[in-house]
Amino acid sequence: MPDDNVPQFKVLANGRELAVELAVDVIAVTVSHYTQGADVFIIEINNWNSDRQEFKWIDDDQFAVGVELEIKMGYLDHIKTLMKGEITALEPEFHADLAPRLKIQGYDRLHRFRRGRKTRTFIDMKDSQVAEQIARDLRLQSQVVDTQIIHPYLLQNNQTSLDFLQERARRIRYEVDVMDRTLVFRPVPNEQGKVTTLAFGDKLKAFYPRLSTLGQVSEVVVQGWNPQTKEAIVSRARVGDEISQMAGSTSGPALTERTFGATQTRLVDHHLFSQTEAEQIAKAQYNAMALEFITGEGTAIGDPELVAGEVIELTRLGQRFSGFYYVTATTHVINQQGYATLFCAQRNAV
Repeated sequence: MPDDNVPQFKVLANGRELAVELAVDVIAVTVSHYTQGADVFIIEINNWNSDRQEFKWIDDDQFAVGVELEIKMGYLDHIKTLMKGEITALEPEFHADLAPRLKIQGYDRLHRFRRGRKTRTFIDMKDSQVAEQIARDLRLQSQVVDTQIIHPYLLQNNQTSLDFLQERARRIRYEVDVMDRTLVFRPVPNEQGKVTTLAFGDKLKAFYPRLSTLGQVSEVVVQGWNPQTKEAIVSRARVGDEISQMAGSTSGPALTERTFGATQTRLVDHHLFSQTEAEQIAKAQYNAMALEFITGEGTAIGDPELVAGEVIELTRLGQRFSGFYYVTATTHVINQQGYATLFCAQRNAV
């Protein structure tokens, strides 16, 4: 009878599952997710036919550059698609003393945003509309959250579309991602509910957090100059403007103010055109700073629900370090040792 806890993976090339004789040659499968940057997969396979004394897969069309691979991981009773991407690189390994191997590497379609630099302008458009236009240019669908503010003039100055869009996103605390053939442009969702719970000594095998107040301040001030009205623009975000305390009771900025006194960071932005825009940036930068209050890296038993861009709950870590965390990066690995998920996470309160 099959064991439901045995790790499983499936790889589909252009929608078709790999042949059995190829699947059994897979040595390791790795999928990494990031909230900033393209997701990546690496598949390592045995590339040597010892009976015929020849290479097996080095010239196989299933691993041609541009082929779409879908990677699924999980267990017999729960297997989930972790990534759909395109093959962008092949790395054969030719050893004198070891059997030849082949590594197949690829990225989600966000890699297309990094190809080529452009100089162009966007007139009277929201950042969300810019994201939609860039997605259309690359023949992708888009799923965006309205950014509200209309900008009279935006310049993409000799930048890749990814660098430009991420620059705009960081300004207002948005994330840029691609899910299959859809560009996602959304606010950092650290206020959402948890997708899974990991308890230390059970599913959570190791966790190395760091709580630091050095980057925490009680107020962020954004100031600029409106070139049209010739007037100064100033906006403030301070303790109490957190979008969520992630099931904690005291935010990093609040704890820092209570312990060390009130402090302030002033950001000068030369491209502000309205008070509303300044308020949006101030709150975004304040919340981005607060979310770096506690950072940590961990290792868990493989869990396909544990992906970047989600909130998880960590328990049995003491009162101070137990709670909700926002996952910023994950790496899922299935190999001869089993299935493990490594992750990076952040928290804004205790």
